[in-house]
Amino acid sequence: MIASEAPPSVAAVMSGPILHFQYAYGWGAVRAGLANLPLVVTVIVAAGGALTLTDSHAAEEPA
Repeated sequence: MIASEAPPSVAAVMSGPILHFQYAYGWGAVRAGLANLPLVVTVIVAAGGALTLTDSHAAEEPA
């Protein structure tokens, strides 16, 4: 599971360019997704430590 401090609306904002490429330019889903890849990589690098992989069960302490 990926835990992040970013709101869920970030996913909606990042999917906007994909839909734009598909509808405005008539590109296919794969080409539009690959065109959005630099944005996704930039966001992940800029987030730095904000994106972490966590195991929800490992975070619980035994009683």
